Amino acid sequence: MSDCFQIYGPFEIENKQKIVDREHQNAYWDNCVDKEHYELSMAKGLYLFSLRNAENYNPQYVGMTERDFRTEVFNDRNTVMIFKHFLEERGVLCLHLLAKPKQTQRGFSINISDKELFWLEDYIQQTCRIKNPYLLNIGKSKFLLKTAIQGITDSTASRGANITTFRNALGID
Repeated sequence: MSDCFQIYGPFEIENKQKIVDREHQNAYWDNCVDKEHYELSMAKGLYLFSLRNAENYNPQYVGMTERDFRTEVFNDRNTVMIFKHFLEERGVLCLHLLAKPKQTQRGFSINISDKELFWLEDYIQQTCRIKNPYLLNIGKSKFLLKTAIQGITDSTASRGANITTFRNALGID
């Protein structure tokens, strides 16, 4: 088994209005996430909220846990964000989780360095900004815009030979 982060989801949040209720949240983790992936809600990692319309997922917010998904994904700040930005939006609110499975037993690693998570969060935010320049993450947005690479991590439509060959060298496309 690989030691890399793995992607879990999308887990649909069918009732955006009830997600503020702790009982509803516990049922969501128990019946949706942990039922499919043993103790995933207790893992440390990154999460991505997106809005799904048909087959299209539009990224909205990237978050990083300090403790675990169950404690942090639907914390007060995030539920306010859901009510403020997603309640009236068309589409199904979805959640993707990035976590590291344990190598030798069931469950997920909680011993992940902050440095790993900070780098991964920056990378995922940078990538999501290609599709949605209005990503709700604002803390690092100036830095990420300043470090964007034309045709790679920005939404540049035109591609010259230099961008095409560089993308090829990176294994993109």
